[in-house]
Amino acid sequence: MSSSDDRLSARWRELGHHFDGLYLSFETDRSPERLDEAFPPPVLDRLRSLKRRYDPTNLFRDNFNIAPAAEDAPSVAADAASGSAA
Repeated sequence: MSSSDDRLSARWRELGHHFDGLYLSFETDRSPERLDEAFPPPVLDRLRSLKRRYDPTNLFRDNFNIAPAAEDAPSVAADAASGSAA
């Protein structure tokens, strides 16, 4: 949509006060802060927990990366050892 991501991002920032939320498919700024705008905190926490469970090495990190949750989240190995199901 633009020859410069900086120019396009600047225009979006000018309009930002008119919007609430974020649609990642149209976002050009891929900084981690955009995830906070795209997802409510409980949803982002759940996504990070799922990421830790199913992609702990962060193999799928392109586009908008959701880093795995902190170590205190249950792991697949711990769930398997306890016999719990996902």
